[in-house]
Amino acid sequence: MSEKAKVLVREKIADGGIEMLKEKFDVDVDLDGAGNAHISTGVGFFDHMLEQLARHSLIDLTVRAEGDRHIDDHHTVEDVGITLGMAVAQAQHTVYEITKLLREKGVNV
Repeated sequence: MSEKAKVLVREKIADGGIEMLKEKFDVDVDLDGAGNAHISTGVGFFDHMLEQLARHSLIDLTVRAEGDRHIDDHHTVEDVGITLGMAVAQAQHTVYEITKLLREKGVNV
């Protein structure tokens, strides 16, 4: 599997993108969100579940997936999950680094 991954961080916002052959997945995560979701994977039940994840965890989540979904939804779900995990991990790492820096400066967080 050929993959190209990109994760950019701004404050507690992470953007993950992964491109695999004919499929493209983009994920934006804001851990300090309000539960807003903009989901388009082409897999109806998966879209619904991602919307629920955003709503009940109060993270803002944008997911866009393009590819050969007519062949198999499983790969779309799996690859979006990988990309989402990368974006959340990067956002959490940023929060950890900010908290660590504040504690080193004597700020009680």
